[in-house]
Amino acid sequence: MTFSPNSFSGSPIKPSQEGWNNSPKGVSKRGSHDQPTGKLGFKKVRHDKSKRLSSKVESAKSAHQNDGESLTLSTESSPKKVTRISSAGVNLIGLRNFFTFLKNLDERMFAKGLIEVVKACEEKGVEHLLQIKVLDLSGLNLKELPEELGLLTNLETLQISVNDLTSLPDSLRTLSKLRCVEMGYNKFRELPPVICQIARERMANKKYFELYLAENPISEIAADLKPVIRVNPNYAVHFIKGL
Repeated sequence: MTFSPNSFSGSPIKPSQEGWNNSPKGVSKRGSHDQPTGKLGFKKVRHDKSKRLSSKVESAKSAHQNDGESLTLSTESSPKKVTRISSAGVNLIGLRNFFTFLKNLDERMFAKGLIEVVKACEEKGVEHLLQIKVLDLSGLNLKELPEELGLLTNLETLQISVNDLTSLPDSLRTLSKLRCVEMGYNKFRELPPVICQIARERMANKKYFELYLAENPISEIAADLKPVIRVNPNYAVHFIKGL
């Protein structure tokens, strides 16, 4: 038996547009690359997350403007954490403390170039201290140095001669670029442990380091540290055993 189009009664069967459009809410038409878009659909949820993230970023900016600190948003998938850190990872409180230390030095600081450092900090902010490569604190009758000295991460030369120092802050060990310490004419009775550690690390890594010790009541220095000892012009260190 042969069938022809005229063998069927009624019109040919066509896809029902009504049925096609009655797909469950939130589901797009077949062939579309869009995702579910209902009240709880993907696009709206994504928009809400973006809005919440934007709100947190604005809060971070506000915190930075208010107290010099910022908020860092974790990029971990779960859970989202907000960690409070100082601006750009810098210890601003510590830098302010060191800036206060400099400002409180007597009038002789004007002859040491420190006044330029103070002015630069007042104009550019205390972060300017991070750019210092040479710091001259000699001849200021200092009895101790602040721990915040270890925050000057670009410091290469530290001049602290002609003071009344007997020890040095342990924070100096964080100064990875430090290559010269002039500490003559002080009251050191022994080489500070932090200086011993720095000197040994530099030598172990074959990095340059020099130490000036003239006119300190140091009776003896470890033999392995002698290669870094330098003699100031017109000064003598013959009173140290073995030198």
